Amino acid sequence: MNQTFYKISLFFSGLILLAGLVQAYFYFQIGTKIYGLESFIYWFLLLNGTSILYHVILLKYFYYKKFQYSFLSFSLVTLAAFVYGLIVFQMLWSRETSNYLPVTFLILAGSGIIYGLTLILSRAAERPWLKLGGVLIFVIDLFLFTTLTWSLQYPGSISNLETYQEWAAQIGLLVPVFYLLNFSSELKRFKFVNEETKLQNTFNGIFGAIGAISLILVLVVGSQIFNTVQWFAQQPQRAQKLAEPFDARIYVSENGDTLKYRLMKPEDPEPQKKYPLVIALHGGAGSGTENLIQVDGSWTAQFLAKPSNREKYPAYLFVPQCPPGSSWGVVPNIPVVDELVFEAIISLEAEFSIDKTRRYVMGESLGGYGTWHFISTRPKMFAAAVPICGGGNPNFAHKIKDVPIWAFHGAQDRIVPVKSSRKMIAALNEAGGNPLYTEFADEGHIISESFENTEGLLDWVFAQQLSSD
Repeated sequence: MNQTFYKISLFFSGLILLAGLVQAYFYFQIGTKIYGLESFIYWFLLLNGTSILYHVILLKYFYYKKFQYSFLSFSLVTLAAFVYGLIVFQMLWSRETSNYLPVTFLILAGSGIIYGLTLILSRAAERPWLKLGGVLIFVIDLFLFTTLTWSLQYPGSISNLETYQEWAAQIGLLVPVFYLLNFSSELKRFKFVNEETKLQNTFNGIFGAIGAISLILVLVVGSQIFNTVQWFAQQPQRAQKLAEPFDARIYVSENGDTLKYRLMKPEDPEPQKKYPLVIALHGGAGSGTENLIQVDGSWTAQFLAKPSNREKYPAYLFVPQCPPGSSWGVVPNIPVVDELVFEAIISLEAEFSIDKTRRYVMGESLGGYGTWHFISTRPKMFAAAVPICGGGNPNFAHKIKDVPIWAFHGAQDRIVPVKSSRKMIAALNEAGGNPLYTEFADEGHIISESFENTEGLLDWVFAQQLSSD
């Protein structure tokens, strides 16, 4: 053990702490939306890769200090963290859930409990900062382990469980503070002899270079996410202006369930004339309860609300808002609000002069999933559907083969993999359908500009009509 090693340990402790605080800032700015950002995949890979290297440094420290119990338990933590990180990364990359996630998380939290105890009760407790760090690790992992175990045994028994667990995880990001203080105190306290060997020099050189590269990457990727977070932070002000042409309304069902939505009416509607109804389903950025940001979170609503389109394609534009933690459909293990939307549509048709043979549904991302789900649930309700960067259940293709569909997706989409649309289109073709499909080869999840510039899109949509209601 030499001074260079301690300096590298201090550097990595500070780097992990910095990255953790940056992530905590992102989380407290926009909440769980951070996990849906396309750039978060690379941030996660960077942070977890750096964390594993940091684990190697800590293991070397425990081994040199002969803290055997801490070394063994932390080896288990490192292995569990590596496997857990691989599973989460695969989920982020494929946007598909994994049945192994809860079990792996329990193993990680369980090994963390044991590791925390070794820092509290074994020889490692001679270092006061390690002991305090052990207390924090033990408390957080015990909380995560017990709450997850209980929720798996009794689903729904703990309200706001995910919020509590997120807070615990964010607090856990402060653990490197104790390692930082420990290494700092030892560096100041002890005098080191010149005991550097060739192997130690190689180790220190490699980790020093990796540390410098990691710092640069943290700053670069972090700045990219920061720009996106700022976009979300400015959303209320932006949404206020975008939502001005829309009336804020609320539908209340017979059971007392509520659906908040915005409604744009045709300009200067002609008496006795019936107008189409367009249901614009927002993406994840529009979820909320304030009945405002769903317009900002819906490309289709903004597209149709443009003065030129309003004039050329007069229609009622219905923009419901999906509450946080819910979905329009298809997304597994999440409450669905589709029936409320259908009821609200019927209510609108009883109130306004709407052509029931010209109902159109369109939406992107979360709304793309919803669009596929809506036509799969009520195939005879909609005259046309425009799912954008979404996915559905191919098993329902035979039910919707006669629905006019024009789907869109970016081939480089890392939020909703393009295979989600490809599977639906292939299933529809096999079922005898004739869907239209546009795929933008060089674009990712945000294809709003190319989508809007698609020639003939709105002409095609508004030309569709049901043969009968």
